Amino acid sequence: MMRKDRMGWVFDRVFPRLQPSVSAQEQEKDDKELNDCRNRAEALDIDDLEKSIASIEVLVEGEDDRRKGIDTRLSTIVGLGSIAGSIVIGATLAQPATLAGHGLAMRFLLGVLIFYITLQLCLAVFWAIRGLNRRNYSALTPGDFLPDLEIPIRRRLRDRLATLVELLQHNRSTNNEKMGAMAVAHQASQNFIVGLGCLSLVGVVMFLIGPSGTAAAVGQSRGPAGSPPMVQAPVRHVPIPAGSGPAIAPGQPRSGTSVPVAAPSPVSKKR
Repeated sequence: MMRKDRMGWVFDRVFPRLQPSVSAQEQEKDDKELNDCRNRAEALDIDDLEKSIASIEVLVEGEDDRRKGIDTRLSTIVGLGSIAGSIVIGATLAQPATLAGHGLAMRFLLGVLIFYITLQLCLAVFWAIRGLNRRNYSALTPGDFLPDLEIPIRRRLRDRLATLVELLQHNRSTNNEKMGAMAVAHQASQNFIVGLGCLSLVGVVMFLIGPSGTAAAVGQSRGPAGSPPMVQAPVRHVPIPAGSGPAIAPGQPRSGTSVPVAAPSPVSKKR
């Protein structure tokens, strides 16, 4: 059991997922609760039934407030995720120029971290949007408030009590599904924050160690940004005919020898 919990904890840090729910057991639990309320309502008088109805109505309103709070949090996650996504995309597009002077191991580590935080961000926004999806909520109808005079008041109160209990159970189950989606989105957001911190740490280390020696040498051999690399022009020897030219001064080459002359560098034609 401990090993299973540990593996689940590790898996949630990489790919958070929704915990499986047993719908059959939950439905059985709700049916048992409804039958228990019906049996208890049989022994209540009119005053007690009215008090019980008022108490359950408060619980129904509480579930409605709970739904609004969950939707607000999910909307906040979607908004923050959109802002963070634009920042991550911009930073990812700027990485090739930054990584040019670093080794393969450092570039691989940075790529893994960028992929990790992007994955967590996508999961957070996905589950937040899924939690905001349209749900089927139960609500009271006008017929629940307009009494049928042919039915005794005690029976009407018992029926209304049972209706409120069913309404409470359905809305509570729907809110629990939204809570599950919000829990996954919250876990993915936490993973995103941790990955972003690790990415910042790696960026600081890359800034401190600077580019590798080979990359720095290659960068020095190149010209300004956007210009082709500087290549040394080849040297050719021009022969000097014998007896031609002015007198040979000391230190100058004699006749029949050749003088090394650098080939002219290509000049770009202006259009």
